[in-house]
Amino acid sequence: MKNLLHVLPSLILSSALISSCVPLKIDTPAPTPAPACTSVVPEVAACSPIDYSSVSTITVSGEAKFQKRSIIRSGNSLFLSGNADLIELPIRFAEVQVLNSSGSLVQCGVTDGTGQLRAFNGSSALTIPTTSGSYVVKVISRTNTTFPSSGASFTTNASVKKDICTNSHHSISKTFTSMGTNVTIPTNDLLATAKENDDVSIPGAAFNILNNLITTYEYLSSSVGTTQNLSCLNPKLDMYWQAGFNPAQYIYPNVSPADVDNVSFYLRGYNELYINGGKLGDVRKADTDHFDDAVVIHEIGHHIESACGKADSPGGAHNGLFRIDPRLAWSEGWGNFLGAHVIRNNFDKIYNNSSAVRTALSGVAINNSTDWNFYLDTSGYAGDAFVTTPRELIRFEMIRDGTDPERVATNYLGYDYHYDKVDGTANPGEGHFREVSIARSLFKISNTCDPATRCVAETTDPSPTTYFSEVWKSFVDLGQGSFPFRSSVRFYERFKAVLAPNPLPAEVTTILTNEAQQPHGDAVYTSTDLNWPSYGIKLVPQSTECKIQFHPRKEPAKAYIQGLDDERSDPRYSNHFYYVDFNTINANTITLSATHLAGSNVDLDLALMPEAYRYPESPCINYNSSYICTAYTKVPDSNSQFIRYSRTNSTATSQTESLVNLATLPKTARYVLNLRAYTAGSAITVSNSTVYEYTLTTNNAGEYLCPDNSNY
Repeated sequence: MKNLLHVLPSLILSSALISSCVPLKIDTPAPTPAPACTSVVPEVAACSPIDYSSVSTITVSGEAKFQKRSIIRSGNSLFLSGNADLIELPIRFAEVQVLNSSGSLVQCGVTDGTGQLRAFNGSSALTIPTTSGSYVVKVISRTNTTFPSSGASFTTNASVKKDICTNSHHSISKTFTSMGTNVTIPTNDLLATAKENDDVSIPGAAFNILNNLITTYEYLSSSVGTTQNLSCLNPKLDMYWQAGFNPAQYIYPNVSPADVDNVSFYLRGYNELYINGGKLGDVRKADTDHFDDAVVIHEIGHHIESACGKADSPGGAHNGLFRIDPRLAWSEGWGNFLGAHVIRNNFDKIYNNSSAVRTALSGVAINNSTDWNFYLDTSGYAGDAFVTTPRELIRFEMIRDGTDPERVATNYLGYDYHYDKVDGTANPGEGHFREVSIARSLFKISNTCDPATRCVAETTDPSPTTYFSEVWKSFVDLGQGSFPFRSSVRFYERFKAVLAPNPLPAEVTTILTNEAQQPHGDAVYTSTDLNWPSYGIKLVPQSTECKIQFHPRKEPAKAYIQGLDDERSDPRYSNHFYYVDFNTINANTITLSATHLAGSNVDLDLALMPEAYRYPESPCINYNSSYICTAYTKVPDSNSQFIRYSRTNSTATSQTESLVNLATLPKTARYVLNLRAYTAGSAITVSNSTVYEYTLTTNNAGEYLCPDNSNY
């Protein structure tokens, strides 16, 4: 997640190739070199060890460390600390080079798990010939290591590079003189600093990004079970970051950098991750992400989703305040969850078990917990005279009750905002359309906390049962299976399959009900007033009529984004989405027959869209002086998402829409059939008083299309 205008968080993404958490208007498939990039230099190949077994050698020892900014509390907010409060951590599993005075490679090694300089095998001493002279030992922001032999083995192969033009690495180095005897680099001489007044390039930030990746991968290796195959993470990951640079400039090379919003993002299909380093050289007041560990790991989560499964997210607007496309909600919810979960379970490797950070956390936690239970994004840092106002852009606590999440901005413009506040009784299933709710449920299922009603187990339980390994297995099963329209609904079906033959644990059911994420097939969805066919459920032909209820409505307006979320077509209530496979449905026509039962009359449309559809919203045709939309029009029939459509302009009591010429469509493709109520600018209310009942039929005599509830 990322913040829009630093007032309310808004995450706008218009390219399905780019997973991000800031406002973007991206139509290009990949970043292009900035105007100043006249050529692209390939990354220098990783070094290889040199065998000196036939000559006399000496050892070079020392410890490589990096600094990062700590977390402090002021009032009810968390910020990055100033220069006085820095945390030191070892640079683990990074490439080490020893060069002679001519710059030629003398030896290649690595740092071990404690940051000590080692030979290439990670355990033996780092050796060079006894030849006297001046040398440089350099630690590079690149890793190529295997985790671990006793766990789910795989290779972590990644670089943190400065830019896409030079592909050069960040590094720290120390010159030393060899007199033919063993050399020990003094403590703190191999230190990547976090303060720009020590080093404007802030090398500590680059190694912090690398540490976030290593910690995440290492945690997966030790936590998902030895039977899980993590080779999906073997391919090289390129991460780009530079102090004071906003990587969105790669997306908009012809726009003034001052006008480009700051962004961190993952580029699907390219194994490239871009971390926001500031703007126009500013790292003090501008939004940066290099020390916002939850943000970095969130983006790593998008990479993991893409590499070990399949990312279906179409992009779109998301800010944790309203219901969104469930594919987008699932992808962003997964990233939010992973960003908090990895830190919670690796606090020593992320924050060196800092008691000061734990104290800061306890001051804002609902139960004064010192555990990391947060997704946190900040801007600027506190405690130094030249920094005016640090900001907490986004913070939400993962163990909160779904009915009582924290407020985003109390009484802002007369409204009270909460991060995805849900009601599992009045709005069952709505949590599947809310990214923060999805993140909370995953976190509570995977961790212990106090009180126990918010998590699957208490921290005081001597043998707590949590389900992260089952979450991971379900995540991979969902991604690598042939499932269309991936969402949290489908995820929890995979979760149930992983647990089988055991049923869904009662404590998990309690969490999902509280977060309005009742699984597919829950009895609540068959209630007359709450009927909902699960998102992307398959339609199958049958001879028995099945009448389905439809309850279109609006969501309440939310002031600043009133023109956005009030008039969006509510994906939970104003749309039904069905998976259509023409190998199963042998028909040329699909007909909707709908009858109005109660409430406002509304125009119903029927459309067939591709599997990777991007839902077309009704465009605004008039804005008032406050830039609030006052008039809308229907999406044009020419919209590229419509493969077939029937969109009669009618609010009659009985409505019929028919899709024709379906037999000519390729049967190898998968489609979504969308029933949509046109609610933008209509008199329909936020209540559930509007009710329609409908059937779907084909041109085959006596054939109905019904949701396949037995095979989701």
